[in-house]
Amino acid sequence: MLDKVSQCFAATLAISDGTQPTFGVAKAAAAPTYCFDVGRLLSLGRRSPESSAVIGTLTSVWDLQNRLQMGAHGDRYILWFTMAEDERYLLGGGPWFYGRSLFVMAEYDGLHDAASVSIDSFPVWVEMLGLPSRLMTNEAAEKVGVTLGHVDQVDKLGIKRGIRSRVKIFHDLKDPVLEAFPSVPFEFGSAKFPVQLQFRYD
Repeated sequence: MLDKVSQCFAATLAISDGTQPTFGVAKAAAAPTYCFDVGRLLSLGRRSPESSAVIGTLTSVWDLQNRLQMGAHGDRYILWFTMAEDERYLLGGGPWFYGRSLFVMAEYDGLHDAASVSIDSFPVWVEMLGLPSRLMTNEAAEKVGVTLGHVDQVDKLGIKRGIRSRVKIFHDLKDPVLEAFPSVPFEFGSAKFPVQLQFRYD
């Protein structure tokens, strides 16, 4: 699989045998540009699964046909895409799992050592339980969300319909991930109105 990565790198830089790479204005017959990500599996077992099994399962789940290639590089996985929107979908559409093990990803320039890329967070939706109806607003959801991680998106439609209040955050891997958090107090507005909330990760 690494041979394929090298081929993609060469195609991206338009390098051929015996020539030097040329950087400048793109020509009409320029090689396709690839987008790269690097990922790793946070395995819960004592033994790491076979990389071929991880690749086969995840590529089948994502079902991007010929627009995605994936190869193993030590304990990292290199993903390269022919369409930028596919890369954005995988980076922001998680969390992704292989069995019960979390697969995390980060952007990658396709040039440096993949092992040097920091992969320290993953996207996840968090629902807030116990929020009073008057406080079911986009502003309140974001205020609570920033205490859990970097807020990427607020479920504005769910809040508008009064169904639920939730945010998509990037959760730091250093923080514990629990299915349910104990109740914690929050205060809103100048009146310091206390609210007991619980969080549920979707």
